[in-house]
Amino acid sequence: MYICHSFNRKETHTEAVIYYMENWGLSVPCNEDIYFLESDYAELQDILEGEGSVLIVLTQYLGTDTEALVELDIIRKLFIDGKVKVFTFCYDVDLEELPCRMEWLKKTEMLPIEGAVSLYQAICSIIDVHLDEDIKKTGSMGNCRKMADELIRGDRYISELLKEYEGLEKYATKTKIVVLYAIYRYISVTYTIKSENSFYANCITHVFEELDCQEQCRTLQLRIVERSLLLLILRNF
Repeated sequence: MYICHSFNRKETHTEAVIYYMENWGLSVPCNEDIYFLESDYAELQDILEGEGSVLIVLTQYLGTDTEALVELDIIRKLFIDGKVKVFTFCYDVDLEELPCRMEWLKKTEMLPIEGAVSLYQAICSIIDVHLDEDIKKTGSMGNCRKMADELIRGDRYISELLKEYEGLEKYATKTKIVVLYAIYRYISVTYTIKSENSFYANCITHVFEELDCQEQCRTLQLRIVERSLLLLILRNF
């Protein structure tokens, strides 16, 4: 996921965003090493299309940064053409006061950030969308679950844990996450997890490690673990 942000030295939010994203295992190229000569436009467009999604860190400095504005113009065209998905992290910016050149940002997936908790939740939302897109590449959720059931049917231990999982009450999200993590750990020890599936493994581990710190995101965390484990099984067995 490409990150667009202001080059202004007073802009302090991007570093935290990149830190959280990399902790999840996402690749996060950004504009720090790009110099906007005319010859760079096509190269940047290729990078953006290759990533498929863009995160814009919207702060008070973004609209006054010439290089960032040029980059936003390129992202806008790709967004209108449906070639990239755009998320916007909004830090204390009044959307009604956006300059005309940036009004299109209101049409993106807007996620207000008001502290570390909301930043974590916003990134969870992005991860959730990313996982849903990966599932759609394989088929519908129902078909994916049927395929996964067929793949693990011969493993009695996983089957028994899934029965325990399905028997839990809807509100028992923390316990459900723990059970799914136990299945993941069993798979990681008993089978070889392919390197290309490390992102899904990292998502499961990251949620488990944050389980006692992010109670307000529990339902979203469960969705992430469910989808990550499903994709791990489909692509690893």
